[in-house]
Amino acid sequence: MNFEGSSDEKKARAFLATFGIDYDVITKEQFVNLIEVLRLSKHMKSPISQRGKGNMTHGKGIRKRK
Repeated sequence: MNFEGSSDEKKARAFLATFGIDYDVITKEQFVNLIEVLRLSKHMKSPISQRGKGNMTHGKGIRKRK
């Protein structure tokens, strides 16, 4: 599923699709409330800790010299 928006919005739209709820039928307020409720779930959080991760260049850019 290719949705535009934040990761929380993508998760909420996937949740709606899983339960067969048409995204276009719900109001903006209902969608915002759904995102707030889904943020309470421990299953919706990222399993990988991003603490201390900066912009990773993956071999490109300036490298540290030893």
